[in-house]
Amino acid sequence: VITDYEVVGAGVSDKGKSTGILERLAARGRQPERLHTDGGYTTGEAILEAGAMGTDLNSPATRGRLPEGSVGREAFTFDEASGDILACPQGHAPKRHDHALLHGETGRAYYAYFDGETCRECPLEGRCVARGPNSKKPGAYHVEVSAALRARDRRLAKQADPSFWDVYAIRAGSEATMSEMKRAHGQGRLRVRGRARVLLATAMKASACNVKRWLKGRPSSPASPNAEPPMAALARSERVKRTSQRRSGATTRPKTSYSRPYALPRPSYADRERRRAA
Repeated sequence: VITDYEVVGAGVSDKGKSTGILERLAARGRQPERLHTDGGYTTGEAILEAGAMGTDLNSPATRGRLPEGSVGREAFTFDEASGDILACPQGHAPKRHDHALLHGETGRAYYAYFDGETCRECPLEGRCVARGPNSKKPGAYHVEVSAALRARDRRLAKQADPSFWDVYAIRAGSEATMSEMKRAHGQGRLRVRGRARVLLATAMKASACNVKRWLKGRPSSPASPNAEPPMAALARSERVKRTSQRRSGATTRPKTSYSRPYALPRPSYADRERRRAA
């Protein structure tokens, strides 16, 4: 059944929407232990926020494609308690960890700083995630080690295992619900405009979909748990009726005859010339 919905503009991203979903479900006592979403919802922050609420956000993470041979954060050694880097892939320890504002970011991120001379002489320089100063001047190399990025990297490593996709396969069933909302209830082409009207229409369509599914799975009488659900019985009777009509030669819809008005033949070119001459 449909347990939550939200109406937003077409240009609004799905990133981070899972936190609001879990908050609304928790307020109604429906918070799940595991939530499957598509990759558009998954961010490092969303994974951490869902985990803090007690829900495993089981969805694939994405990131930009790295050049072949690149060395990412997964090759560094971390202190699991503090989240700090203990050593780089070559075994060098960072000089310090600090918060800084780089690349015009809106918030202060957490970085590990490595000795610049050591990094410039490293055979992995240019392929390692550690980067030098943006000014191209000599200085310490830095690696962002925020908790959100580490959560995303752990998810990327986890989804490399085929067992992750075996568990995630159940999420495909939600596509049928969205298809039913568009195909059977007209959610893809609403006849109203305005946020309030669209919200009301979506609520009514979601309720109708839930009621229909409840009727399909509801037995006809509590005393007979093996009885056929009423919607299934109705569908079966309609199929039997159509089959019997086809076998008897009758049709469910009467044939309609259309009368075409009599049309005079179009005069030829020679006839038109003779009439014009006369």
